[in-house]
Amino acid sequence: AYLVGSAYVEWLVEKEGRGGQVLTELWARMTAREARGFPEAFTGVFGAPPDDLYGRFMVEVTDRALAVRREIEEAGGVAEGDLFQRLTWTPGEPAVSPDGERIALVLSSQEGPSRLVVISSRPDTVPTEEREHLAEILRKDPQDVAPVRRLPRAQEAEATLWPDFGHPYGRPRWLPDGKGILVTRDVAVGNEQLRPELFLWEWETGQIRQITHDEAIREGDPAPDGTWAAGLRCLGGRCDIVRVELGSGAVTTLARSDLLSPYSQPRVSPDGTTIVAARQVEGVWRIVAMEADGSRERLPGPDDGAARFGAAFLPPGGDLVLTSTRGGIANLEILDLATGEARPLTRSLGAAVAPTPASNGDVFFLSLHSRGWDLRRIRADQAAGILPHVDAGLSPAAQAGPEEAPTFPTGTLEPARAYGPGPRLRSWLPMASFAQEGHSGGLVLSSTDPIGRLTWQLKGIAGDEGAWRGGSFDLLWRGSRPRVLLEGFLADGPLPREAGAAALEGYRELTKGYYGGLAALEMSRVRDRGSLELRLGGAAGRLEEANRTLGFASLELAARQSPGRGFLGQSVHLEGATGSTGGLDWTRWLATGSLEVGGPSSTLFVSGTLGRVDAPAESVEGFQVGGTEPLLLDPGILSQRVAMPALPPDFLRGAEVATARVELRSVELGNLFFWAGNAANDGEGWYRMVGTEISADAHPLPYLRIPSVIFRTGSAYLLDNPHRGAWRWWLSLGWRP
Repeated sequence: AYLVGSAYVEWLVEKEGRGGQVLTELWARMTAREARGFPEAFTGVFGAPPDDLYGRFMVEVTDRALAVRREIEEAGGVAEGDLFQRLTWTPGEPAVSPDGERIALVLSSQEGPSRLVVISSRPDTVPTEEREHLAEILRKDPQDVAPVRRLPRAQEAEATLWPDFGHPYGRPRWLPDGKGILVTRDVAVGNEQLRPELFLWEWETGQIRQITHDEAIREGDPAPDGTWAAGLRCLGGRCDIVRVELGSGAVTTLARSDLLSPYSQPRVSPDGTTIVAARQVEGVWRIVAMEADGSRERLPGPDDGAARFGAAFLPPGGDLVLTSTRGGIANLEILDLATGEARPLTRSLGAAVAPTPASNGDVFFLSLHSRGWDLRRIRADQAAGILPHVDAGLSPAAQAGPEEAPTFPTGTLEPARAYGPGPRLRSWLPMASFAQEGHSGGLVLSSTDPIGRLTWQLKGIAGDEGAWRGGSFDLLWRGSRPRVLLEGFLADGPLPREAGAAALEGYRELTKGYYGGLAALEMSRVRDRGSLELRLGGAAGRLEEANRTLGFASLELAARQSPGRGFLGQSVHLEGATGSTGGLDWTRWLATGSLEVGGPSSTLFVSGTLGRVDAPAESVEGFQVGGTEPLLLDPGILSQRVAMPALPPDFLRGAEVATARVELRSVELGNLFFWAGNAANDGEGWYRMVGTEISADAHPLPYLRIPSVIFRTGSAYLLDNPHRGAWRWWLSLGWRP
């Protein structure tokens, strides 16, 4: 659809004969003060509705396509072997096992995730049961007609490798023993970045082992002894050929690329002495060959302006099969490494790419059709004869020739300078809280830079009695390890108070709420299979006209597994704080554990929290369950507040606290939960509810000027007195650096 749409736009511009000005006029009509829909704006520029002109475009393209077909038929007709598997969408490059018995390739679809499969290289036959079933149908109804079978049967996968942590595996290459397959997958490396790494998949047992770490290996082709592989590493704008030791994962650079001349698709010869790859040379992909140590690089093959890439060694290793654009259409060629001569292997109407030879002389490859790519097979000794030179004027049915690129003015670059805090990007964002403590709303002025090195926020919020009110200023510096967070605040609302104080004294002034400052250090490390986050900080201020100082620390550990199409996650969050409030010395700890298990459509999440403080339950430092998360303050300052928006602030109080939550997250049903909480010695026992909630704790997107967001909205049905049978709803939106 994208290619056809692009060709339609080019056809429109060519038809009008005024260059890109017509597209500017179309945009001007669509964005004018006079309200117009797209069809009306389009008709005013091109003189006819878009669907009418699209019909004319399709007729002209079809006519050009028939002209291309006639040229190919005059040259000897289509030569693209036999159809092995009808595929759709965009499969990955196939790889044939050393014994020629199996094929590994990535299958994808518009509906589900990609998966890497191992299938037989032998055509599938109709099972006896199916033949007998068809014979029985025709016996019972002799006037019925047996189905015509022109397409090969779909192969059943002998093994399947599903994505891990949402990232599919690809680029399969068989080890010489046929038991292992080298594959690549994107891996989380921290700071929300992904990097491809090399893995070994033992397809018969299902075992998967990561070979490289933090090396950005996009693909690897094993040597014949199975101890090392030629890999492609892309880092810092360069794509180099490297040697990867498959046992240790050690990486050594063999051939370093230039910024404008990258490598791609390295392959090792059957005798292990030569590496071939594709490389951009003066803007054209060409085949290069080098010794196994990266020395003596050379350019075999003709220098005729055609792009050549995707080379693979034909047994026993003297010739290459590759993709070439000679003639204007991507076809397979056989290249003699010794003489540099190239001969066509296919003559296709679409495109033939990603050849992979088998030991018996067959070559499997991908063939382009209107709905994706098919897997086809052709004999390596087949001769396609001459290739017609398809006129570039028949584009888009034929490949258009290169156009003269526009020149750009040149100038002197400014001297390099340190990034520092970076350029400022500012945004205004709303804050809101609607829950049992009342309603409030406000704004956040957030300033950051494109990579989020320095972020500051100025927050202000006003609302009802008991709701969050006040202001704060946060500054987060990510330019060091650990990160540094500074915060100053002046706030009132559902703060921790002594038992009964809020009811007796009613509305509070901000100066009688909580004001002070915080400083904290933060470190985190994120990987596919787990993450770690550590915080250490302290705060000082006045809470309810009493001096309050504290220090706090927290540690969060998470682990993730991804068996098959499901996943399993565990996490532990430990938090401790100690301080003094109005002469009362206290120490508090909280521990939260969670277990998450799910699949593509649903997830079961179970969590529990336990906490204890050595302060009186009726004091400010006793646990108080209920209310929303702090919108103005860092949650580490008020660890005695256990948020539950369906309940009023300090609904449950105690020196010990326990909560449990079971949540079902389903594509069909939404997010349903059961929650229970208990504060020891409050005389109330466990309080329970069921409900539904949508929540988001998103990481910042600095280049879009979006800081970290905390969003909660939901409703709950209370199961215990004094509010049994009542419905409660809430909405909370806040931002942190």
